[in-house]
Amino acid sequence: MRTIGHTSSMAIVTFVVGINMGATALSEAEPQVLIKTMHMSFIIFTGICVIGTFFSLKRK
Repeated sequence: MRTIGHTSSMAIVTFVVGINMGATALSEAEPQVLIKTMHMSFIIFTGICVIGTFFSLKRK
């Protein structure tokens, strides 16, 4: 599960960065774009955590 979680999170972050930044290098990106990218990633991962918590509580 740890490997699956790590691999899927890296895929999601790569997808979000590709959508928001395109081919721009991280060192050349504007701070607002980086903050928007991180914010979007945190929102996605918060949603995944809420869903995971719901399924864990239903598991009883």
